[in-house]
Amino acid sequence: MFGWFRSKDVKWCCEWLKSRFADRFERGCFVFAEPPAPRLLVERPTFWLGVRTISVSDEVTSGEAGGSVVPVLLATWYRIEYCPNCGHNLLRFHHSNFAQLCDDRLSKEHGIFELTNERN
Repeated sequence: MFGWFRSKDVKWCCEWLKSRFADRFERGCFVFAEPPAPRLLVERPTFWLGVRTISVSDEVTSGEAGGSVVPVLLATWYRIEYCPNCGHNLLRFHHSNFAQLCDDRLSKEHGIFELTNERN
């Protein structure tokens, strides 16, 4: 949905944020944005700090894990307003280009995609 917006000319508040978004499917810390969701009464983009314990390429289904069922936290998210690295207010800095931080795959994983696209 927002892939068309990514460009080399887009400004980032810092290189750390840019690299954390680029590595969003790898193990470790990542940052992303969700677009406004009027159905959820969210009128502005939201920004999220996530942590992934297993890279997407290394995820396995429980049946492939040798038959044992072990709970594993794959990823978690926390809403943020400021860049954890440089301290910029993300909404102010990225208000016109927040789409560069959006990713449909992350939105689906995060659960916002289903909530904003539900039918009554």
